[in-house]
Amino acid sequence: MGSSRLIVTIAVVLLAGCASQSQYIQPDTSKKKNSTPTVNTESGGFVVEKPVATVWQRLIAGGPKIGFIIDNSNSTGRSLQLHYTGDPKDYIDCGRVVATVKTAKGERTYDFPAAKPYQQYQLQQNGKLFLVDRRMNLDVRAQVDLEAPSQFRTRISMDVQFTAIRDQTVQGGGSKPFGITDQISFSSAGSATFPNAATKCRATGKFEQDVLALIKQ
Repeated sequence: MGSSRLIVTIAVVLLAGCASQSQYIQPDTSKKKNSTPTVNTESGGFVVEKPVATVWQRLIAGGPKIGFIIDNSNSTGRSLQLHYTGDPKDYIDCGRVVATVKTAKGERTYDFPAAKPYQQYQLQQNGKLFLVDRRMNLDVRAQVDLEAPSQFRTRISMDVQFTAIRDQTVQGGGSKPFGITDQISFSSAGSATFPNAATKCRATGKFEQDVLALIKQ
């Protein structure tokens, strides 16, 4: 086994929750996702009591104000793409990471959301102490289509795809620093688990909530 492959293997074992007194807690699927603003619903999307031109204007004007980039807008076909990249913690739930280490200074426990954008923490394995720099970033792309069932009603259809990117760098334990970067993708109704240092993520529903809040403001 080459040295680079060995380092990756060590990283996977260490970060996968195999370190002593460390554990990963999956998202609580018994909890309901964030509720969306009150809207009438029909098959194929959300329906609001507003003209389609009003809904379109609020998306175009309001999206950038809350950090959404507008891509491929088609005013004639009333379709556009919303793009968000940045802090994952509101839009996805990835459970929690818990790690306890014991040093000459005493015992310390780290307990943080796995969707947190940045966390530095320690792991302990075979008496060796490791320092982990952990970064999470989220890319969201939503296809939004508007239809007008009547003059003062608009049906909003959203196809939302989430891509979570995790970067972990480990140093200490007498070894050279090593790291792993991996990513997962899933839809609003789905979930996915990272291949290394298993972490499961799912959508919270807040992305759709923010989009509909723009329309109803």
